[in-house]
Amino acid sequence: MACKEKSVCFGCKMHLQAPFIKCVECSKSTLICLHCFAQGYETSTHHNDHSYEVISLDFCLIERTWTALEEMALLDSIAECGLGNWNDIACRIRTKSPEECESHYLDNYINYPQQQLQRIMQHTSPEVNNCYRMIPYEPSEDPPRPKDDPGQATDMANYMPCRGDFNVEYDNFAECDIKDVEFDCEAREDEQLKVGAVEIYLSRVKERCYRKRIIKDYGLINVHKTELIERSFSKVEKDLRDKLRPFAKLHSAEKHEQFIQGLLLEHYLKQEIHELQLYRAGGLTLKDSANLYQVSQQERLKHISKGSMVNDILSLFEDKFACQNWLQKQAISQSTAAVVPMPLLGRKPATRLDISGTPGIERLTEEERDLCAKLRFLPHAYLQYKQMLIKENQLLGCLKLAQARALIKIDVNKTRKLYDFCVRHNWINQCEN
Repeated sequence: MACKEKSVCFGCKMHLQAPFIKCVECSKSTLICLHCFAQGYETSTHHNDHSYEVISLDFCLIERTWTALEEMALLDSIAECGLGNWNDIACRIRTKSPEECESHYLDNYINYPQQQLQRIMQHTSPEVNNCYRMIPYEPSEDPPRPKDDPGQATDMANYMPCRGDFNVEYDNFAECDIKDVEFDCEAREDEQLKVGAVEIYLSRVKERCYRKRIIKDYGLINVHKTELIERSFSKVEKDLRDKLRPFAKLHSAEKHEQFIQGLLLEHYLKQEIHELQLYRAGGLTLKDSANLYQVSQQERLKHISKGSMVNDILSLFEDKFACQNWLQKQAISQSTAAVVPMPLLGRKPATRLDISGTPGIERLTEEERDLCAKLRFLPHAYLQYKQMLIKENQLLGCLKLAQARALIKIDVNKTRKLYDFCVRHNWINQCEN
């Protein structure tokens, strides 16, 4: 049984190294090193008479001469030192020579990994094996010939199916370098130079054939089919395939697909282990209990979301404009159709202007101060408008609303309210129609 890299002792807080002790009675995972265990370390929750189990990596995993701890050290050392630095890797393992490290890794992980590693994967549950999808691999024929639509060949990466070749080759102008090369039996001064040019051309042609074989083996000629397959991948699988694409040339298409599926299986296994650990931390030991817990958790989240919506609408209940905006946003978020029309509540009134302490306020009555605050007039501006209306009324004998609006060129609504206020106080006379 392997431990986490950052696991520390519950007593001395030192990093644990196998073997160590794990308490099976404490609610939390209590890990203790052998030194603290020998001294009988205790806390308020953990006692030294609790049942325990010994966590050790001293068992064989692939070969009898290699323990699981040495296997982990080998893989970690290769990741840190790089493949091929067997002397540094052997120094980190300490129990194996560089030759043993090299032969063990190449034999069991590179050359013949299927027998030993498949024996380990047989112990996984069938439910875990069904959590990922194995893509059936079918190499494309050479040449692939579209049966339904011959015009589809133009969409297949400029591939000519009848010839089994591409319209534009890789390194398409490689032949230009040797088109003028001629071998003359009499002139042998530059014969080696010409032979070198031909060898360079052959290497370029070899690279071209290699790339064509990659395209054929991986079925990349039919672009539309490849795009449809890639759309069915999950985000995790897409990211994994993008990261591993540079390694596709190291092995065949079948081996590369098996390698990807193995990493996907590892990812899903880690996810399931993490879920089981969460269930175990919550005190769940049966699968039915875990399913019931998931259903209850979803219902609780729905209830919390409904409660938060009620609290939001209650907090905005007094402000009808804020409540209308909130309802509009909820209607847009809950509906995929057009925006739900909401009844208009009219124009929101402007906020009152605080005119306390402004010059000229002492010349206004209480009603005039209230009018200036509502219409957002300063006292001196209000007195000027008032004097203009009274003076014009004295010249004409009466005053119409249209004449007041032409005289005071401000907002028409404010002019109407000021005009009605002056008429109500008999400062101006309203003309009869």
